[in-house]
Amino acid sequence: QLSWEAEVVEYVNFLWQKTRSRKKVANEPAAISWDVPFLGPWFLPPTYLHAHRRPGLSSVMPDEQYLKPINVLHPLYYPQLTCCPQCLTSDSVTWEGWTGTGAHEVHGIFQEEVALGLQLRCNTCKARNGSAELGHCFAMTSMAYWQNWEHWKIPRGIPIFFHRCALTRELFDLIIELQPSSTSGAIAEQIKQLHLLEYQRHTFEYLDDHPLAMFSPFANPQGYAGRSITDEMVSEVYLSFVSRTRQQESEFYLRTLTVICGSLDSTFKVSNKASLTDKDCQRSKHLKGGILSVLNEENQIVSWASASNAEIVEVLTGLKRRVELL
Repeated sequence: QLSWEAEVVEYVNFLWQKTRSRKKVANEPAAISWDVPFLGPWFLPPTYLHAHRRPGLSSVMPDEQYLKPINVLHPLYYPQLTCCPQCLTSDSVTWEGWTGTGAHEVHGIFQEEVALGLQLRCNTCKARNGSAELGHCFAMTSMAYWQNWEHWKIPRGIPIFFHRCALTRELFDLIIELQPSSTSGAIAEQIKQLHLLEYQRHTFEYLDDHPLAMFSPFANPQGYAGRSITDEMVSEVYLSFVSRTRQQESEFYLRTLTVICGSLDSTFKVSNKASLTDKDCQRSKHLKGGILSVLNEENQIVSWASASNAEIVEVLTGLKRRVELL
């Protein structure tokens, strides 16, 4: 895998040197000769067909099926990323080479991928006082670079990055669509089955036309290294999506609803049994008394809160003020 990543890096560096503008006034990139193939930013590993069409190869080992696709985050393919994510300036930024931590793991629907990116250095943030809090050097494969980006503004093809991992855009969209009608464990199991299906396809492709040889087990870290997204990560992805997009929209919509004759519904008392466990294995209940919902005449939820006496009074006081203002 490292050799495969090194070859992709050398190819991208070659194209970058050929296309970098050498003009002092205009920033228009130079053109590439028609003799040079322009590939990327998503690089698929070579298949057995490529090996058979090359001379001098009498046997093919299954190692080629262990290679993971590479998604390259580079200004060669995404010139709009030449911008500091902190101060949003593009005049004093420079590229400081590839990330020193290597490839970033990316969860996919059928198989795992990796992402490679450059490091962006902002001289404006470096010279500004108080810049030590957020820093001035950002890796394009880190959450620090993408935390201020809305998911719908991220260019097509770039994975969605989180603190713990990254997801392909297809897997991210799938989780957002399925999570409201399913559970995190069910989605994670379905993704795992799709990964196992792809693993069996790789195994069949090798055994179909080649002498029998030991094909790596699915979870062998030195071989196929198969893994899939966990149910915990599925929940984290959806909660992050809700907090960044749906929560503020829902709160604004609730403030536009009014009520003349409201009803208080405590059908969510089962939430009182839910407990959370912290990193020290200490359990606590945050929803004491369950969840109380206030419904209007059209059966719309106009407010909700934990069913404690203090919060009930606060909710009713807020509804009274809302009715007076509306």
